[in-house]
Amino acid sequence: MHETLIYPITLDQVEIGALLPHRGEMLFIHEVIVLAHNRYQGQASWSAASAALQGHFPGFPVVPGVFLLEAVAQVAGAGMFAGDLVARAQKDGRIGVLAAIRKCVFKCPIFADQIVHIDIACRQIGATIVQVKANINVGMAEAATVEIVLANTSLEQMTNAIDTQGVA
Repeated sequence: MHETLIYPITLDQVEIGALLPHRGEMLFIHEVIVLAHNRYQGQASWSAASAALQGHFPGFPVVPGVFLLEAVAQVAGAGMFAGDLVARAQKDGRIGVLAAIRKCVFKCPIFADQIVHIDIACRQIGATIVQVKANINVGMAEAATVEIVLANTSLEQMTNAIDTQGVA
């Protein structure tokens, strides 16, 4: 039987949590809308009460750029696992990981408690490799443009890498 998906697919934080391994403060995204097998939109925000923002920068809580990159990866991962038949077929026993940052331009700071809108287009460039292009907006302002590569890696490979590197 051939699986058929009907778009758009809207995911809330609970549904996102079922697709991604991120938990607690590391799950940055609150909503994902799958528009097509390769087009996703998501929302993220970071609380001023977050321990990470308390020190970045004291009295001036700027969201770290690495958080924005991770939010893009999370929107893409959840979007693919929910709305791309190829990624869905490869989900069991696998995990999506950030493999490369090809381009990243920050155009304005993003502060705590601002709602960040992420618009993504993906392109398959290998059997388990996807190029992700994203625009990040706050309100009507373009805050960043990002191009990353995600790899759908087996959990066994990740475990072996951890064991080899002596990571506990």
